[in-house]
Amino acid sequence: MNSEPHFLFSFLQQTLPTLGLDDEIYGPYLLGIFPQADESQSLAEIDEEELNNVLDLLQGSSQTHASDGEAFTALRAELLERNENYWCEYRIKMEQLKKDAMQQLEEERKRQETEASEQVVKENKKDRRNDPEEDLVKLRVVQQYAYDDSITYDANGDPIDTTNAIKGRGDEVLDSTGKGNRFNSSSNNVGKDQQPIPKTGSEKSKKAAREETARQKMMNIQAKEERRKRAVKGERRR
Repeated sequence: MNSEPHFLFSFLQQTLPTLGLDDEIYGPYLLGIFPQADESQSLAEIDEEELNNVLDLLQGSSQTHASDGEAFTALRAELLERNENYWCEYRIKMEQLKKDAMQQLEEERKRQETEASEQVVKENKKDRRNDPEEDLVKLRVVQQYAYDDSITYDANGDPIDTTNAIKGRGDEVLDSTGKGNRFNSSSNNVGKDQQPIPKTGSEKSKKAAREETARQKMMNIQAKEERRKRAVKGERRR
């Protein structure tokens, strides 16, 4: 129920005594004719025939204006005008409340879309950072094509395996050339003051060509992997 006072209560409380009527006795007759808005009612329904009968009763009961028909005609017009204004303001209020509710829903929808987009970006970054398959592909590319400065390469650019060198007598170890570590030690001592012999232009060109080929292959593999990932993600979205 509506807990607010009836929109005509104060008006009748002031007006009826000026017409020679007790507002506590006759006021409820008029209040019952003019409905007040609540959650279940949105239109003003006035029974004008009942209103005219109540006004005739009030005029006949008046102690000062029983013969003043114009006063009660003016009262009737004032009541109808106040009723119209009340419902007009009510409709405007309801429309504004509806707009506010729609705006709140729209703002909430946008907020949820923004949060969802940010979450997708975070997940994509996490996938790129923790994708074991991608790390494995990169590792294979490095193992197959990359050059490591800590590894010794021969004239053709192939790595020399020194991990399986044959051990000789005592602590002497034979390297890939068949010479012991003692020989290498003496050779190193003899050639301390000598600069290493630079590679020929042909050897540098071969190595540079191999490095460029490896780089191109790495780029092609990475591009292919990116296309594969996009295709897989496209399938997941569907």
